[in-house]
Amino acid sequence: MKQFVLAMFACLLGISSSYGNAASVDMSKQENIELFNQHYRAGNAYLKGNITLGNYDGRPAQGEAKVASLRNAIREFNKCLEMVPDHWQSILFKSLAHQALGEHAVSLDLMEQVIRLQPKNSVIYKEASLEAIHNHDIEKALRYSRRATELKDGDPELLGNHAMNLLIAGQDNEALNTIKRALQIAPDDRVNMNVKKLIEGVISGQRARPTVETVFK
Repeated sequence: MKQFVLAMFACLLGISSSYGNAASVDMSKQENIELFNQHYRAGNAYLKGNITLGNYDGRPAQGEAKVASLRNAIREFNKCLEMVPDHWQSILFKSLAHQALGEHAVSLDLMEQVIRLQPKNSVIYKEASLEAIHNHDIEKALRYSRRATELKDGDPELLGNHAMNLLIAGQDNEALNTIKRALQIAPDDRVNMNVKKLIEGVISGQRARPTVETVFK
């Protein structure tokens, strides 16, 4: 079977763009493959410049043009999913579009669909952890960030993300040990240096503990 076009963000996730097993149309036909690719390319084109993977700052998209592009991306990925309901890349990119629009409950639900389809992709767990924070669910955020570190052991970015979630959850000693491990791996990581200072400040009583409500403010 001819492989689908690779999404422009796929290289960042370490993923391929082949579709799953449960297709609602006959994907052995060349015209259906071409139609799917058309919608898939269009969805990615609408996303270009409108999302930042792994660096969402919590502010919903501003401006009519940007919002319209994100809505158009969602529409195109919906067309892909009408053809191949379990095409997890389309579900993920649709989730990122909803994330950029500030629609975090929808985004998290979609990311959890992706986790069920791709249970060993650490990047998706990290993104799901971020969305759980936006949904004020620290238990779920902690579970997802922990799983990400298990799947990609020794990744300083994932360890830093998990350390922050541990701090929010009040697990200060584990948070400090986790961030120290991250800095042993990447001593010059400025983000993790700041996380360590924050954790130490909370433990000493000099800094307020971040919460799911304040972490993005």
